[in-house]
Amino acid sequence: SVLDYDYSLTNPAATVTETHGSTDIGATLGAGVEVAVTNDISLFGEYRHYWFDDDAAAFAGPAPVPAQSVNPDLDMDTVSGGINWHF
Repeated sequence: SVLDYDYSLTNPAATVTETHGSTDIGATLGAGVEVAVTNDISLFGEYRHYWFDDDAAAFAGPAPVPAQSVNPDLDMDTVSGGINWHF
C-alpha cells in the first residue's frame, strides 16, 4: 500500500500555519465475502486494515510561541459492500 498525505498545523496565537507531507509504503490485510442472491445478482462485503509507519513533525512558531509537535497514527480500516450484476 502507498499513502501520500499532507497535513497542516495552525497556531492562531502566532497566526502561523505550517504544512508537512510525505509518502509512506505499508501493508494491507483484509477479508471479504460474496453471496449469490440469484443467478445474476450477488452481494459482497470487504474489510481491509492498512498499516503505515507513524509520522512525526515539529512546527516552530515565532518567539515567544513554543514549538508544537504532532505524531499522527496513519493506520486505517475500511469496510465496503455492494451489489454485483453478472451478465
